[in-house]
Amino acid sequence: MDFRSHDDIASPSEYANIEGSAAKRGLLSSDPDVKFILSGFAGDVFNGLGMMLSLFHDETADVLASTHVETRLLFAIYVSVVAIGFYHFLFRRTIRVALGEVDKTRSMVMQLPTHVLKSEEV
Repeated sequence: MDFRSHDDIASPSEYANIEGSAAKRGLLSSDPDVKFILSGFAGDVFNGLGMMLSLFHDETADVLASTHVETRLLFAIYVSVVAIGFYHFLFRRTIRVALGEVDKTRSMVMQLPTHVLKSEEV
């Protein structure tokens, strides 16, 4: 196999070509250490990747669930603030203005000269 050392690579964008030769393939299959590595750890990469993916999916599901709960809570707070704002600023203000108009009308009626009117008109 042709391995390049880190000193041979000029920039990070370059990569090292790893080429296998048919002549050395027999050496790889006859070496007991290489045979142990190839046979014993063939599934570890896929099992480890699968475990990492399952952890990633679990964490993603937990983050999305907590985000969903927080979003619903934020929406409930928003709706409550809008309802309280509507009550306070519109309804109570309208009632206050209406009661002010009632007081103005009462004071105007109280200032009418009732002694000039006949008893049927009063």
